[in-house]
Amino acid sequence: MKSPDYHITWLDAIDSTNSEAARHYATAADLDVWVATFQEAGRGQQQNRWESEANKNLLFSIFFRPSKLRAKKQFLLSQLVSLALCNSLQEEGVKAVIKWPNDIYVGKKKIAGILIEHYISGTHVLTSIAGIGLNVNQSVFHTAPNPTSLFLETNRLFELPLLLQKILDNVKKYYLPINSKKLQEQYLSHLLFYKQWADYRSSEGILFKAQIVDVSSTGELVLMDEVGDNHNFAFKEVFCINK
Repeated sequence: MKSPDYHITWLDAIDSTNSEAARHYATAADLDVWVATFQEAGRGQQQNRWESEANKNLLFSIFFRPSKLRAKKQFLLSQLVSLALCNSLQEEGVKAVIKWPNDIYVGKKKIAGILIEHYISGTHVLTSIAGIGLNVNQSVFHTAPNPTSLFLETNRLFELPLLLQKILDNVKKYYLPINSKKLQEQYLSHLLFYKQWADYRSSEGILFKAQIVDVSSTGELVLMDEVGDNHNFAFKEVFCINK
């Protein structure tokens, strides 16, 4: 399989890069990228808004047309994008971890978020759009609850196009080809609270101690409780309450 090249489109203020990528659904090629200087309706998980000052951060979406990726393994795309971000930050001297399922944290502060939208045909992933918001040169945040940025972590300003290319190179490294065993191992090694006891609250309000022992191929968090039983939780079904 020939390795596709990135085609990057830089945009001014738009609604969101995921929406722009979706508008090109019929003609977009594998690994096409849309980048915006500002998003008027940038989204996070569960329709949360993403705060970003114009021309300060990386707001972009990657269009995937994966070859023979089964729908039940769609979480691999979330894993590879998360790892690409962690590795790119590490190359800049910033140690990052993944807060399940795909928020990127430095210490206790959030530096990046990912929103992936899949289009399934039968048993396979037909296309996916991964929207990424990475805080880069912004130093003041007004509404985000616990943000940080590369500038706040390093006291350096970054060239956005150069940083974007580093991230895309890391994405490509994991994507071509997708190695599910390698991705799973590295994802778990970067996962916040992996194999550590922590306090959790279920969506029904039940408090309990558990440790992360795995993440399923469909992205469910696997927690082991204090008596050794494993429990699977989908997104928003459980919350870690450790500060």
